[in-house]
Amino acid sequence: MGAVVSRPPLVGVSTSEVRRAVDHSVVPQGEPSRRELALGERYLDSVRSAGGLPVILTPVHGSAIDPLLERLDAVCLSGGPDMDPGTYGGKYH
Repeated sequence: MGAVVSRPPLVGVSTSEVRRAVDHSVVPQGEPSRRELALGERYLDSVRSAGGLPVILTPVHGSAIDPLLERLDAVCLSGGPDMDPGTYGGKYH
């Protein structure tokens, strides 16, 4: 009887923001200028530390969400820059 091999859980990690090329410095290997996704590596390190295998999630069409989620064991919704409270009807403080 062979050994049982278990795989680490696949954990989808959302990207935290979309940056426009004009909003940050473009490095030579990143040319031509284009939009980029941002994600802090601490999220990925944390998933690995917990025994998971991180999978970076990119924006997808709505019809692709269910098939994607069916393949993942968990999802981590990453943080990002603070949103202007006016975008969701919140109060300024």
